[in-house]
Amino acid sequence: MPHAIYLAVWTASALLIWFGGVRRRMGTLLGLGTSVVTFGFFFADAGTVIADGTHVLGLGLVLGLVSWLACTAGSMLAFGFRSADGPRWPWGHATGPRWPQRLATGPVVILTLAVLAAVGAAAAFAPSWDSYTLRTSAGLTQYLTAGNSFANPAPVIAGDVAVMVALVAAVITAALWRPIRLGAALLAGAVIPMAAQAISALVQIGEPVSPAQFGISPAQAAQAGLTISTGVTPAFWIYCAFVVTLVMVCAGMLIPPRSLRPARLAAAPPGSIPPAMPAAATGTEDSRELVAGTAGRQDGPDGPTV
Repeated sequence: MPHAIYLAVWTASALLIWFGGVRRRMGTLLGLGTSVVTFGFFFADAGTVIADGTHVLGLGLVLGLVSWLACTAGSMLAFGFRSADGPRWPWGHATGPRWPQRLATGPVVILTLAVLAAVGAAAAFAPSWDSYTLRTSAGLTQYLTAGNSFANPAPVIAGDVAVMVALVAAVITAALWRPIRLGAALLAGAVIPMAAQAISALVQIGEPVSPAQFGISPAQAAQAGLTISTGVTPAFWIYCAFVVTLVMVCAGMLIPPRSLRPARLAAAPPGSIPPAMPAAATGTEDSRELVAGTAGRQDGPDGPTV
């Protein structure tokens, strides 16, 4: 399930890059966000091979690693591409991470929510998500949990930690990116793989569990009348809440900010200078240009001249 979602995101990224223009830049950041976060997932899969030996290596892991490299290379090439009529990449004046101004309330709120949600999702990603309840016909019950990131071999732990660090770094970069719509594309690329993990966990609840997973043979399970029910821990729901918050932040970044229009100027008689609208009253670039234009205007013998 997660790999199918990764494929869908990278396919959408490739299509946006193909269309060019602003969509190319959004597709580039969408693909990069997915590549940065999924690096840890693929490294954790490879960590199982590193810890247990090459006898557990399958063709699917090889194809997955090669595909990740190809998608990441394509996104990085598109990120470094510089068009003649577009903004400079990657660190031009028109685009890139920029710290919000002190008086810009909206960007500061977005940055704060994004950072808190990213740190919360990263922290909730580590504990156990899966819960199993084992019951026998004699009434005996045992409750087990599984999936703790730090209960794995060291290479797998390194991959999970890389996921958490990459998520926080990508979310902070996305919240600081300007124009903010491009930051939303980067944030979407980082959040979708994390949402895919939650979807995978929910799908797993409906799948049957083999007693062999707990070291019990099918014969012993049948003799004891063993039944196994699956569920999720509270840490999973906390994780989902933080991921949903990141999705809402991403949606808020896609909403264009409302710009204040300068007040209409009263009609002035011929030969007179209309009153200038102060730039501080509207806070828009249009009003500042209006003030600059009227400041250099003078009355000549034949009327107002510039």
